[in-house]
Parts: sequence; structure tokens; C-alpha cells
Amino acid sequence: MNGKRVMVGLSGGINSAAVLLWLIESGFIPSELHLYYAHFKEHSPDTFQFVADLIRYARKHFPNVKVTITRNSVIDFFRQQKMIPHPAISPCSRRLKIEPM
Repeated sequence: MNGKRVMVGLSGGINSAAVLLWLIESGFIPSELHLYYAHFKEHSPDTFQFVADLIRYARKHFPNVKVTITRNSVIDFFRQQKMIPHPAISPCSRRLKIEPM
């Protein structure tokens, strides 16, 4: 991955944090590290701070970090769509996380 562009989607949870920490500890230096985080109004109050700390940590280890943060509300999405989707088919994940990423 040295010299390649790498993207890590941060969820605010331990699994995506572990991926970022693995990348740091692996010794690879990407030409660009893109971090994407979809913040939801319904997240825990500490989630944004946790992600901000991860971003700061990444910037200490990589010379070229680009960050994109979107802000949404899952409940507002449900209201706009006039439905609560089935968990197996998640248009909110697709439209609010994957497509923007």
C-alpha cells in the first residue's frame, strides 16, 4: 500500500478504529489517506469526539490525510421516506453512508 491512496470508513466503533490502528502499525505509508465518517444525530454524545481523536491520531502518523464528514439523522431519513426499513435491506446505510463515501 506504500504510495497508494487508501480509504478508511470510520463508524465511531472499535472495528473501524482497529482498521486505522492496524494501518498505522503496519508501517505502510499511503500517498493519501482518506477518512470518511457519517455522523448521525442519534449517535452517542461521545462518538464524534472518539472519531475526532482518531483523525488527530492519523494526522500524527500520515503526511496526507483528507477527511470527509457528513451529518444526518436516521430518524429524519425514516420520516422523509415514510417508512422504517427492514434490517436486512438497509437503504439508510446505503444512502447515508455508502453512497456519500
